[in-house]
Amino acid sequence: MIWLLLAAVIVIGVWLLRNILPVHGLTPIHPDDLKVIARDQEDIKMLDVRDPVDYLREHENGTVNISLGRLPYLWKKELSTSEPVVILGGSSRQSKQAARFLKRVGFRQLYIIKDEPGRKNRQGQTGTAVCCSDCCR
Repeated sequence: MIWLLLAAVIVIGVWLLRNILPVHGLTPIHPDDLKVIARDQEDIKMLDVRDPVDYLREHENGTVNISLGRLPYLWKKELSTSEPVVILGGSSRQSKQAARFLKRVGFRQLYIIKDEPGRKNRQGQTGTAVCCSDCCR
């Protein structure tokens, strides 16, 4: 019984650490800096990892939507490991999960929009995908 409890504590601890620790090689950028990066690097991809329903509700032209669950199967169709990728998600947890996967398959230039307390999209929601409503125009 004690081994089962110890195993559960270890699994929960590992899960918590993976969600709290930063992803090595993931560069947080301010929405204003994204404009500069997008202007300087023409081959930059904007990857939105939200579910298609959320993506259809609000997104900007030029973003690629591959939900987190479909990312392992569809990333080769839209992305190249040589291109820089800005990851947009409904939460920083979603974005970090996507970054961990992309890092594992060989991506080296990964960016995430910095969360800003109180920053909201047009519908009053917060999250890392909200940046595109006012920074990428």
